[in-house]
Amino acid sequence: MAKAQITAQEDNEKLKVTMQSTLSAFKKYCRKTGSIPQSPRHIAYLERSLSELAGVNPFNEFPYRIAADDPSFIAAHDTTGGDRRKIAVHLKYEANLSIAQIAYWQKSKPENWIEMPGSITILHDDRNACCVWGAGVDGMPIKVDDKGTNSEKYIIADDHVVQ
Repeated sequence: MAKAQITAQEDNEKLKVTMQSTLSAFKKYCRKTGSIPQSPRHIAYLERSLSELAGVNPFNEFPYRIAADDPSFIAAHDTTGGDRRKIAVHLKYEANLSIAQIAYWQKSKPENWIEMPGSITILHDDRNACCVWGAGVDGMPIKVDDKGTNSEKYIIADDHVVQ
């Protein structure tokens, strides 16, 4: 196996762990406050807090950065304020989020899901469902292990965020 491929796999593993801990911190915040944040101020606060907790972007030093070194990609997707050492965490409202939609996304990643490598995105329905995905070196969702099975999925789902 090539060294770059091994490095990318190691970085994906680091991001998977961070995705889990970020989802846990998001749920803890929502349970403590009794709701998913909805005001722009609360969303921005929680995104900053989760980004700080998430720590260092594992793809920051990746030797073969594909998407991350394209200036047009950076202009469209970099929300870190230019500090790509941080993991950017995004909270996004998805009005039609459903168990069926999440199940579909777990098997087939949407082609328009592109973020800065190492970013974590939490999609939520403002009620109780959410899912999280992490952007790999190409900016697309990485696969994560499905607990209790031998399969991998593109997102981690949770339908008990507040309760």
